[in-house]
Amino acid sequence: MARRPTAIRDFAIILALAVAALCFWQLRIMDPAEEERFRLSLTNADFFTYTEPVFIGARRVFEAGQLPLWNPYQGNGHPTLASIPAGVLYPLNFPALVLPSDVAIEVIVVLHLALAGAFMYAYARVLSLSRLASVAAAIAFMFSGFLSSRAIWFTPAIAACAWAPLALLSIERILADRKPGVWVVPLGIAVAMPVLAGWLQIW
Repeated sequence: MARRPTAIRDFAIILALAVAALCFWQLRIMDPAEEERFRLSLTNADFFTYTEPVFIGARRVFEAGQLPLWNPYQGNGHPTLASIPAGVLYPLNFPALVLPSDVAIEVIVVLHLALAGAFMYAYARVLSLSRLASVAAAIAFMFSGFLSSRAIWFTPAIAACAWAPLALLSIERILADRKPGVWVVPLGIAVAMPVLAGWLQIW
């Protein structure tokens, strides 16, 4: 019975971190997409000249019932499906298939900030940190300068970073149990997702 209140408290904290991610974005601490659409700068040029057009093009091709194999509209054309930063096969890019691209990208940003916080909180708890210290670790990671600055212009970067604490958590559990067990599955997911997300530097 003691585990249930503990699990409920942890779930409530993770939910609060997700709400914090949403508030962080809604307060416009980072550049809002719709207001910056026609104001290119050094911080958002890649976003509007690469990331958003890739999302728009991939969605149009999917809606036509085809695979986005080739993008003739950027540069002199390039392969969309085979382009790693495009993240066409990344599962958590699904909002781009059902929502307008600017809204989808904002959803993806908030989702990954929330995941970054949740995974870091869980990792800190596995390291036997207190709840307060774990929350501090989660906030420091999800709202770090690196993640929040990449959220302005390059979603693959924060998508790749968000999975790092889950990989570390899984390794800790495997080493503690002295056998792979079920923790091989989340470790495999945490290693695979950054590749599909599209930023191999983090991987």
